[in-house]
Amino acid sequence: MLGMLEESARQLKEQYGVTALLDLTLGRMNRAWCQHPFSLAIPALGWVLDIGGDELSGCRFCVRVAHGTLGASMRLVISPGHARDGFLHMPGGQSGHPLSSHYRDQHHYWVRGLPQALAAGLPNYRLRLTPASRP
Repeated sequence: MLGMLEESARQLKEQYGVTALLDLTLGRMNRAWCQHPFSLAIPALGWVLDIGGDELSGCRFCVRVAHGTLGASMRLVISPGHARDGFLHMPGGQSGHPLSSHYRDQHHYWVRGLPQALAAGLPNYRLRLTPASRP
């Protein structure tokens, strides 16, 4: 068993370019890769569309499942009667359009496991619809 552990340690050091296993973090071995459906069809667009390379905690066997291209598409934590204390994590953002300011705006919270308020809060924009005037 000791020989297998030593061999595993040697392979990990070689694979990740570290001299000591203490320098090897889980995040270095576990990175998120979120690939947009269009970059699957047209790989040259990946540099604009894909979100990836972020170091993650968690693994494919954890409650906070995250490993490579496998991860929770959304995390929602809410307790009945305490909706204002709930939070939501979403990789990327609410928009699928890469030019939108909401394309990657929630990714940081998902990667770090930081709470982001579920309650909407104060409005940033207002859209007023008025009936068209008749001739």
